[in-house]
Amino acid sequence: MLLEFDSVVVLSLMLVLFGGVAMSYNLAWWWSPLMTIILVLGFALTGVVYVTGRFMITDILITWLPISLGLAVIATIIRIYIDGKSKRLIQWLTIISIVVIGSTGLFTYLQGFTTMDEAFLDELSEEDITSMTIKTSFSPDDVYVTELEEEDEIEDILDTLSEVELRRYYQPVVQSNITLELMSDQKQNQLVFYLGEPLVKIDLYIYKMDSDEIVDLLMDKRD
Repeated sequence: MLLEFDSVVVLSLMLVLFGGVAMSYNLAWWWSPLMTIILVLGFALTGVVYVTGRFMITDILITWLPISLGLAVIATIIRIYIDGKSKRLIQWLTIISIVVIGSTGLFTYLQGFTTMDEAFLDELSEEDITSMTIKTSFSPDDVYVTELEEEDEIEDILDTLSEVELRRYYQPVVQSNITLELMSDQKQNQLVFYLGEPLVKIDLYIYKMDSDEIVDLLMDKRD
């Protein structure tokens, strides 16, 4: 199973905290909280503009200002603590911080790789899937719907899905074109695919697939 928290956010906050302390080391202590707040809001603004293309300053302040203030307090405590400490101790603390941040970065990188089985199919039971619906749309007024109820067709799609390997995708994407709905007696599960690149959305996350074979298969089923 994928972890519930996004380790990219954790890694970013660790980098901000380290940067806020390090950038203020040769300055007065009060530079540490100031640098930390600037870095947090700067990271948040850059990420939102990159993903949405909009300067959502009010939303960023509401969401990230409390977080930046909390990190600023921590950065201030660390900054005051290391004042007057020996250079050797500070060097060791720096090395430990770099190791922890580097390990988190490696974990974040490895966490981005998964499989369709792990991210999606393991929660399903093939026997419980009663039908599939393929919805293809190229505009709001052009939606093509295909219903699949034959067992061999359902198994064909599930087998293809189980071979897909995934990697987390952090770049902005265009409007999706294909939606695969898997119906069972209990609930409906959904996968969203993007044409142009082999991308799929599972829950809140977007992944890049190692091939577009499943997209080609869904298009063939549609025809």
